[in-house]
Amino acid sequence: MADNKSSSGPKNGKKKAGNSPKKPAAKKAAKPVAKRAPAKKAIPKNSGPRAGKGFKYLLICLFAFGIILIGLIVHFDKKAVEKGQVGIWETVTRTDKAQTRDEVENRTKLLIQVFSEDRAVLIREGKTRSRDNDAIDHLIYRIPDLDMWKRFHADFETKVGKSGLTVHNRTFTKSIRDWTLTYFVGTTAERTLKLVIECQLKPGEDQPDPTREPAAATQIPIQAKIALVIDDFGQDLNIARRFVTELKAPFTLAVMPYLDHSGDIVDLARKTKQTPFLHLPMEPMDSAQMGDARGFLTVDMSDDEIKASLLATLKSMPRVDGVNNHMGSRFTSDARAMKAVMATLKPLNRPFLDSRTIHTSVAADIARESGIRCGARDVFIDQGYKGGDVKANMEKLVGIALKNGSAIGIGHARPETLEAIIESLAMVRENGVHIVPVTLLLK
Repeated sequence: MADNKSSSGPKNGKKKAGNSPKKPAAKKAAKPVAKRAPAKKAIPKNSGPRAGKGFKYLLICLFAFGIILIGLIVHFDKKAVEKGQVGIWETVTRTDKAQTRDEVENRTKLLIQVFSEDRAVLIREGKTRSRDNDAIDHLIYRIPDLDMWKRFHADFETKVGKSGLTVHNRTFTKSIRDWTLTYFVGTTAERTLKLVIECQLKPGEDQPDPTREPAAATQIPIQAKIALVIDDFGQDLNIARRFVTELKAPFTLAVMPYLDHSGDIVDLARKTKQTPFLHLPMEPMDSAQMGDARGFLTVDMSDDEIKASLLATLKSMPRVDGVNNHMGSRFTSDARAMKAVMATLKPLNRPFLDSRTIHTSVAADIARESGIRCGARDVFIDQGYKGGDVKANMEKLVGIALKNGSAIGIGHARPETLEAIIESLAMVRENGVHIVPVTLLLK
């Protein structure tokens, strides 16, 4: 029975694995997982300190290039304006430039009326001469009071520029009778219009009486006197009109005889209370310079011929106040010839001014010996010294006057001489020098 029990169990006491229940597998301990550091972003090869420096260098180069470019633009813009062309800056910031004379005149008239609120009065419209002796338009306006004149003086030039016009030159003068502004206006390339704005001063109202003497504390004492003589009038009536209109000081118009407007200019001088002289032609060292002009006195004339010719010339211009010589380097060096001239002038009570066209002149000495009032030029204000620089010569004239008490300057009937004298008047006054008619300095 025992054998039966043993045969029923597993052999050798071993149990079959297939018949035993499966045991759960033992869990292995989890290995700790190390934390990963955040991934670094990839750095581009062109970044970093070197790239920052490169960017700075790029900015500096661009800035330098911009400065150079602006400089070139300004340079060529200026060159364009100098050539009469419209520059880039003007194109951007200003009204279209006037291109013709008519445009200049029309814009100027409109601007005057707007700026003066229709109170400016056009008193003259015509033609005159520029410094190059070219014909240009001429407008003269009168404004009613000094306050408006000062406003013109302060702001008008700016308004002109904004209207597409170019101011080529500006001057102003002040006298006890009136204050005057003068503008030469035109296109970019040339002056085409002379504009005069004047204000006649009126005693009373809110302004001081201009005829009243300045207070002693502000008055500049008169230290010396000068006289201005302008030669070679006679052919051009317009230049004579300019001188008597614009030069607000006493001066002498020395008028050549036998020219188209000789008599007219003598009358103009008298009408404007200036001094007319006969600018008497006399023989120069180079006789060819006389040409075919009438009225020349020459050394080969007899005394009677000199007298007859001089009397005929004076008869053609009877209203002159005195005589000075035109040319005459040969004639004024001849004592015999000059005695004949003085013998003719003495009964007529005409003084003589020696233009001193040569250092050997005896004209003033012979005049004194003959008992005739006379004088001699000290300075040619538009010839000789410093190449004929009028302002420099006016300063020289003032210096001589301050040293000697008086001096006489001679210039010529040219637009540029007129403009430079006007600009020198303030300097003359500031030095305490008074401008008088030349007849007051002849002794």
